Parts: sequence; structure tokens; C-alpha cells
Amino acid sequence: MTGQIAVVTGSSSGIGRAIAEALSAQGASLCLVGRKSEALEGIGRPTERIRRYQADLADDYDLRTLTTSVRQDCGRVDILVHSAGVCRLGDLADAPVGDFDRQYRVNVRAPYALTQALLPLIRSSRGQIVFINSSVGITARAGVGQYAATKHALKAI
Repeated sequence: MTGQIAVVTGSSSGIGRAIAEALSAQGASLCLVGRKSEALEGIGRPTERIRRYQADLADDYDLRTLTTSVRQDCGRVDILVHSAGVCRLGDLADAPVGDFDRQYRVNVRAPYALTQALLPLIRSSRGQIVFINSSVGITARAGVGQYAATKHALKAI
């Protein structure tokens, strides 16, 4: 992975952070994406050049700013990992539509838009795109309908 440039969304915690750490350990240069910039600190090797991008993937302005910055800062993308996600639990009868809208924007629309915007860089480097998903998109259960719907849609992409 030495010399590879990896963009990892959701890298401030959980699976995204673990993926970023693993890529760094394998020698990849990191472009870390998260909503809270302070949570992106401490990821990767101290000697490595790491780029950190604070972005709310539900926000179109942040998405545009992120893609513009990655293009300018990196010039290419070898690995794009979509690990960011939002999960709101609740019964269909009570779950606010606004929660569903936010989950859709982060879990489905953002990976689609980010992939589309960075695809020329990924193609030119013959790179890879990884979508981190959930089995709940296939086998939904009570209380997770909104989240399950977004994960099912992500699977289709």
C-alpha cells in the first residue's frame, strides 16, 4: 500500500477509524473524513503526511468542498472507503421523517455523490471503491426500518 492514497469517510470512529489505521499500517497515505476534526487526530503514523477533512456528508456544501479539496490536495485517489453512516432507531409509526432524510443523505446520497465526483481520479489510478454496509439492509427487523432501507439502497449502488 506504500504510495497509495486512501480516502476514508467516517474515519473518526468505529469501523472507519479501524480501516484508516489498518491502511496506514500498510503504508497508505490517508485522507481522513469526519464530522469532528478533533476526533481525526491521532490516526495514522506520526511520520506520515495525513490530510484531515472536516465534513458533514449530509451537507451539499461540505461534499463539494471535500471533493474539491481532495482533487487539489491529492491529484489522485487509489482507494475510496465509504464507512460513514448514521443510524436512527425507531418504530415506523413514530420515527421522524427528518431522521430518515438524514440517514438517506449520509448513508446513500453521499457515497453516490462522492464516488461520482472522485471517479475520474479513481479511474486514472485504477483504484478501488469499498462500500461498508450492514446485513440489516438484507434482513431488517423491528425498529430499524429507516436505517435498513438506506443500507438496502447502498447495496444497490
